[in-house]
Amino acid sequence: MEEPSWKRALERLCAVQVSQEDDADFPDELFDAVDDLIDCHGADDVAEIVAEAVFAGRATVEQAFVFLNVAAWSGTGDGAPMSHTLDNWVRGRRRTSSA
Repeated sequence: MEEPSWKRALERLCAVQVSQEDDADFPDELFDAVDDLIDCHGADDVAEIVAEAVFAGRATVEQAFVFLNVAAWSGTGDGAPMSHTLDNWVRGRRRTSSA
């Protein structure tokens, strides 16, 4: 069975090296890879699949932070579609952590 195109796009994104410096310029490859992930996923909300990449060890939390910030500006809703997913994830995570 062939792997879904968004999984290949996510692997490409996770392979992009991003600087940990706040004032560093990001490579064009990062923006291209985020755009490709959004296109292949078919929605601006890529928060859940980026989180899965972190849980699976394919991306660091720092990388995910950069990826999601770029996705917020690359999508059509300036991050609004992801905010609900992230809010639910954080609330669910908080409940799990305090249990």
